Amino acid sequence: MRALHGVIIITTKKAYHRKFVIRDAKTLLTVSNATVEAKSVKTGKVSYFIADAYGRFETDSLKTNDYDIIVSSIGYKTSKLNLKSILNSKSEIKLEPLDQKNEMLSIAKSAFYVYPNPVSQSTSINISFSNVKSGQYQIRIISSSGQLISSFQKQVSGKGETEQIHLNGKTLPGMYIVQIIDEQKKLIQSSKIVVQ
Repeated sequence: MRALHGVIIITTKKAYHRKFVIRDAKTLLTVSNATVEAKSVKTGKVSYFIADAYGRFETDSLKTNDYDIIVSSIGYKTSKLNLKSILNSKSEIKLEPLDQKNEMLSIAKSAFYVYPNPVSQSTSINISFSNVKSGQYQIRIISSSGQLISSFQKQVSGKGETEQIHLNGKTLPGMYIVQIIDEQKKLIQSSKIVVQ
């Protein structure tokens, strides 16, 4: 580009700052603290987010439209969408609520549950494997910003087995996601836990 009167104009690329909102598909009210997983179709890279109390989350990390977005929240059906379709719907993600009967069935079929919840930052959490097959599982704890806090393997020999995880005093207060991954690297279940 030729300079005019000694001035050089530099054009920068547009930043990929994206804003999303998660809503109840029936009431259109926002869904707070929903868990969001964004997986690149091309590279397989996964990023995690948690919506705020107003059902919103923002990111600069989704630089292409080739992502599958999986959104889950207690009381709602898990939704899997392509990022392109979300951007075409004004960056709104609508979750279908579970009816009470289905919700109770879903809880009964939960692979694991975490307790106590909330928990203080210098104690332990327990993960009770209530409905999983015997096998090797990966347990991951992820912060609300998507940072991997802890990851380890657990051999589960049967239902009712419990794993205790000690939280050191360095675990900051906030919301975290506990995930269980099976031997085929398939996400079995995610659960939220609040550290006070």
